[in-house]
Amino acid sequence: MAFAMLVALGVPASAHHENDPRTKNLHPMGHIEEPASLFFGPPTVHTDIAFWGNYAIQGNWLGFNIRDISAPGNPKPVSFTSCEGNQGDVVVWENIVVRSWNSPAPADDPATPEDETAMCDGEPVPAGFEGLHVFDISDVNDPVLVGSVETECGSHTASGVPDLDNGRLLVYNTPSSGACPGIDIVEVPLDAPENAAYVRFEAAERPCHDTGVILGDAMTAACAGGNGFTVWDLDAANLEDPEFRYSKDVNDEPEISNVTIGHSAG
Repeated sequence: MAFAMLVALGVPASAHHENDPRTKNLHPMGHIEEPASLFFGPPTVHTDIAFWGNYAIQGNWLGFNIRDISAPGNPKPVSFTSCEGNQGDVVVWENIVVRSWNSPAPADDPATPEDETAMCDGEPVPAGFEGLHVFDISDVNDPVLVGSVETECGSHTASGVPDLDNGRLLVYNTPSSGACPGIDIVEVPLDAPENAAYVRFEAAERPCHDTGVILGDAMTAACAGGNGFTVWDLDAANLEDPEFRYSKDVNDEPEISNVTIGHSAG
């Protein structure tokens, strides 16, 4: 089950960030004070942030936070949902949050000793599981774990691809593993997220660490990883089957050398 954080309310950004280094077109507006850890263990490691309406959902190694950003100068914590598995990148669409579980359970991080059962929203996670967890956040104060999808090499990052004509959210899952060079494609029915299921694996010529997707006129997906990146064309009528365009080793360029892990593509 989820539980609320006991933290200080948001305070003006100027109290903490007015002298922070930043580009001239970015200005801090609000700030939330949070404890170093929500448990009696190691500090929480924050990762990805996804936005929907007045809420920011931030993944971390121990779960994910929901924060109310309707007043940008005074953001407020709403809830914290415990889910181990480290990394913890998040995708949000309407009342659905999909979260990455990066390593085989029990997760190899200090919050989950090998002699303890890994947990997600109060539910035990089967030993060896890695992949995606699906949450219903209709009640932002108490998100509920409704499903999970196991993938062969886990989930390091994930990108949401709305497929509204088919009533579903597709997730292009990026395992960031040399054993699984490419992306997993997972579907989450919008009216029944508990029926989330694995669709297929899309191979690339290198590991995919992170995947960017541009719809609209571009209809392109690209993943970065290893020593370069891979690009696919997308068909709006068949988003679950990207068409391979090319894969490139960036070390082939004369001004670039010794790239061993590409991080982002978009």
